[in-house]
Amino acid sequence: MTTGADGSYLFSGLLAGNYRIDATAPQSYWISPTTTDNVFVPVGVGGTASKTASSPTYSVDGVVSFVNLDVAVRPRPELSLGKFGPGVLDGGPEFNTLGNCASPVASPTPTGAPEWSDTAAPGQVPGEDCGSTNGIVRTQDSVATVWSITADNYEPGAPNLEAVIFEQIVHPIGNAIVDFASIPVSCRPAPNGTGGATPASVVTYDDPNPGDVKLTCNLGAFPEGFQESLTTFLAVSGESSNGASFTAEQRVYSASSAGVPNAVPDSAAEIGPIEISAAPAYDLAKNAIGLLTYGIQTRDMVFDDGLPSCDSNPQPCNIGPEKGRYAYFQISLSTDRATGIEALAQPITIEDDFFATSDTPANGTPYAFEYEVDDCRFNPSGWGNTVYGKWVSDTSSIWYNRSVLDSGTCSVQRSDQSDPTSDYFVRLGRH
Repeated sequence: MTTGADGSYLFSGLLAGNYRIDATAPQSYWISPTTTDNVFVPVGVGGTASKTASSPTYSVDGVVSFVNLDVAVRPRPELSLGKFGPGVLDGGPEFNTLGNCASPVASPTPTGAPEWSDTAAPGQVPGEDCGSTNGIVRTQDSVATVWSITADNYEPGAPNLEAVIFEQIVHPIGNAIVDFASIPVSCRPAPNGTGGATPASVVTYDDPNPGDVKLTCNLGAFPEGFQESLTTFLAVSGESSNGASFTAEQRVYSASSAGVPNAVPDSAAEIGPIEISAAPAYDLAKNAIGLLTYGIQTRDMVFDDGLPSCDSNPQPCNIGPEKGRYAYFQISLSTDRATGIEALAQPITIEDDFFATSDTPANGTPYAFEYEVDDCRFNPSGWGNTVYGKWVSDTSSIWYNRSVLDSGTCSVQRSDQSDPTSDYFVRLGRH
């Protein structure tokens, strides 16, 4: 084979027989469909264009044969996906909240706040995060991934790509629970964003594998040379376990309205694994908020508390009318942290006791007296300094904004059904 001055290829000295020429387009080019000027037939997926093509088969007699074959090769739009700026910020300030981080990062830091680069003990301990680029994120925090997408190499006069799609898939490892905080503005169609309408941008679950979360983002039409910056936020649930982790893969591609690929796709290196940091950090408090003083009350002491009925209970369910006063208490479980908290398995069981001590001497010997827990519920009143439970009698905004709208359930059970002075187990569970 020799090459002519015009760039054509010449196959000479062929033996008699049947011959076919196969052609492969260079990088970022494709072979056009067959026309009168292009006898090559594209091969493979694509429909309107392909990377490879084959000519018809021609017979050569070995003496004198000359066939001129043309193949039409044209530019193929090329997409590019790369990290923009820092690329990945795994968590936000404030860092070093527990005071253990030991390796400070020189200013300016990626977030502009003080950061440390610790990735292991003693600086990095459960519930801590020392910086935004150490591959660690606390629960109830988020990971920002920042991307740049470009489109180039259009054939002169070629139309815009109709819908450029950015796809990101989160793969949880262990008990990691991660979701997209929202669909970015760049993925939403007008008037709420700058993206395309068809196909719709969407977050899907267990896609493509159980536990995976996938964002399909339609960035809309891309003309030649266009660039789009895109940020996604991956929110880490407070129900994720310490030491769990996740990775993310991402790619960008384009297809016509008929679903035919019409550009060279691109992908970026996998993110992670990013490790999740969490530790229990709760305060349990019991506050007396009221001892009714409007008189002695009389009621029957009943302490079966959901156990078998009185007929089958070997201990008496009712010891008759007793005089006493009602006391109200609030039991609260709270934390002073916003991130890095490891969730407790539910239901949560609290052992609660009620007793008295003498004044003389101060804090004298505890005295156990008979009592019964009459009710256990979410906080229904403005007494005390805690938030409301789910508000059912008033829908005004002042109560709505101060209420835990998805309060769970509360139940009690006596530790010793035969002893009216014994303590109670309080169980807090999901609603």
